[in-house]
Amino acid sequence: MSTLLEYKYISLVSPRSVRTIKVEPALDPSAELRCELKEVSLDDPPCKYSALSYCWEGQIPDCSVLCAGKVLYVTKNCWTAMIKLRQPQDPVTLWIDSICINQANVAEKSAQVTMMGDIYKKADQVIVWLGEWDQTTYKAVEIIRDLGNMDFGGEPTHEKALLAQQRNQAKVRALREGESCYGRR
Repeated sequence: MSTLLEYKYISLVSPRSVRTIKVEPALDPSAELRCELKEVSLDDPPCKYSALSYCWEGQIPDCSVLCAGKVLYVTKNCWTAMIKLRQPQDPVTLWIDSICINQANVAEKSAQVTMMGDIYKKADQVIVWLGEWDQTTYKAVEIIRDLGNMDFGGEPTHEKALLAQQRNQAKVRALREGESCYGRR
């Protein structure tokens, strides 16, 4: 892909517009990622997409995706999430902040950040990508599952919440000692 031109963002037309990314299907999981960016209005239904939430701070966009015949660079974590979410038969439409917002345009970034609440609310689903499965993500999912399954025996009280916190303290400590999306603590 080194002979291809780098993707250049087209300015958004409407102040309530966002870009979505359509990830093209591929039968072969190792096939090159291909996508297209499309401008849609948050106010014009149906605006069907899944919002992807993932860590990308501190990562350098050095993985290439073919976007409208040009090269678009994304972080390794974003690229991996897109590979995992890509379907064999049907395109997948996503909203990914690091791609759908032109990160080089400060005015656009500012305007889009103020709409992020609406962007996530209007999504068909929000996908939280914790990264490749490893011991840290396993522990994070285990903590979330435990918190979701807690029985407070009626109305939660401060004492019951403290007890629940103590039960998960070791797991939380183990998570803190491991890698986070912002690097080692």
